[in-house]
Amino acid sequence: MSDKTDTEARKTYDDAIEAIERHLIRKSNGGLTFIGEWKNGHLERKMGHLACFAGGMFALGADGSPDDKAGHYLQLGAEIAHTCHESYDRTGEKARGELYK
Repeated sequence: MSDKTDTEARKTYDDAIEAIERHLIRKSNGGLTFIGEWKNGHLERKMGHLACFAGGMFALGADGSPDDKAGHYLQLGAEIAHTCHESYDRTGEKARGELYK
């Protein structure tokens, strides 16, 4: 919206993305990247279906990322989107959280 001139908003976004990656993003035993849920001071190794939107958020936010992290964040977004696809493809109508355990 600011044509990339709002540096304060960009810094806030970058700080949030780094915190999400550091504290919430994990890989399942099967190699799928997921965003865990922080509850009661602990990370639950499951990802709710609304977290699937984060794949696009990482991909869109890759443009303009600091320190040449654009490729990394684009790849991370693709991995999260892949996990969401696999979750729906593998589980059908079952509860979605079991794929990440």
